[in-house]
Amino acid sequence: MNGGDTDQFTTTFGDRITPCDEIEHTNRAYEFDPVYDAFWDERDYRAKAENVSCPVFIEGGWLDHNVKHWDSTRFFMALPADVPKKLVMGQWNHAASQFEDAQDIRHAWFDYWLKGLDTGVMDLPRVDTQLNTGERIQQADWPPEGTRDVEVSLTRTASAEPLELGLEGTNIPVYDDVTPPVTEEEMFSGSNRGYLTFKTGQLAESVRISGSPLLDLLVASSDDSTHFTPVLFDEAPDGSTEVITRGFLNARNRGGLDQSEPVTTDDTYRAPVELWDVDWELPAGHRLGLVVASDNADWALDDPDGESTNELLLDAGGADGSHLCLPVSEGDARATTLSVSGTREDDGSVFTGGQTNQIDLTVKASAPAVVRDYVPGGWTVLDAGDVSHTEPASDGQGKYVYFDTDPAETVAVTYFVETPAGATATGSYDFGPVEARAAAGQVWLGVNGTTDENTVVGQHT
Repeated sequence: MNGGDTDQFTTTFGDRITPCDEIEHTNRAYEFDPVYDAFWDERDYRAKAENVSCPVFIEGGWLDHNVKHWDSTRFFMALPADVPKKLVMGQWNHAASQFEDAQDIRHAWFDYWLKGLDTGVMDLPRVDTQLNTGERIQQADWPPEGTRDVEVSLTRTASAEPLELGLEGTNIPVYDDVTPPVTEEEMFSGSNRGYLTFKTGQLAESVRISGSPLLDLLVASSDDSTHFTPVLFDEAPDGSTEVITRGFLNARNRGGLDQSEPVTTDDTYRAPVELWDVDWELPAGHRLGLVVASDNADWALDDPDGESTNELLLDAGGADGSHLCLPVSEGDARATTLSVSGTREDDGSVFTGGQTNQIDLTVKASAPAVVRDYVPGGWTVLDAGDVSHTEPASDGQGKYVYFDTDPAETVAVTYFVETPAGATATGSYDFGPVEARAAAGQVWLGVNGTTDENTVVGQHT
């Protein structure tokens, strides 16, 4: 923009400020009883995801309370299946990826799509996620393959079952929407003021929650308007708690965000509450907990005037009553990032066409692993040594050689290759790097120091 052009400056500056639009945006964003109408439909980027045709790289944080978790995960899921896409989610707040190799992955992505360089980034699984335990997992999709919905009933009495949420403290699932609004600190202090707490028994084995839990409440209210602000939490054997995820619903929108209907006061109704997407592992011995309230002073307030006029009764009577639908990952797609090191030895660096070269590889990993090596185009892998089979490499030129060994923390293999022959064989060829993969994983990791350049000169004599 030319600052000396007064008319252009005024027009452009006015377009950027758009005072009327700013006022409307603010008012609509803080409405007490919003309805998802044409105003929001026009601004729904996820609804337009099907129109995206370019590669998409998304980074988000499981601890980000500004750009909510599902702003990243749901857009990733909504993109067309044939669009190249990658999702990176970890245990950080409103920030870019904090993984040590974050910059390398970004460069590999943009070098591939903007410069046409074969960086190997498209060979990586599409999803890179980090659990609350700090474990980093790379997998093919989100939610992980093998994730299934498990229905966990809310019951009126304390439960010792690992997948049944029993009411704590009383067998009457009634609470008052109180003034002043309840805080999360009070929820975990045992005050029992304005909320209900449900817990499972101790888990016999770890459970990974990957996706968006859905709390389906069957409830009766004494007022025609209320909110639900459930908090899902993890309780350790010592009684300490950590929030897993939260959900929010204005019960007037129980039939959908595009409509607002008063709550019936003469009968029960169903209120489905979606909780934010999460990737969380509950260790064995822990308990899954749920707080149900209508206010959460730290996150969402029911009535803006702070007045409490509502008593709520939950039907916590088993499968047909209130229940939590929990996305549980079987964990089959896990591929923990390994710590690896290794060496390569062979017969030399210069060969004549048709000669045989013996290659010895040793890889040490932090967990049982399998290995493969990259062999450049033109070289023949001989059926000898520890060779299991070969497959074409992702560059379309060389091949990967796999080995007939069991997963182990130390893998030592030997194989033989024959140099190219013919008039065009002379030249330099790059082997490696050797790559390692966790026994049950999907991700191949390059082993530093295991590349090798070999030169072929003339014909074998």
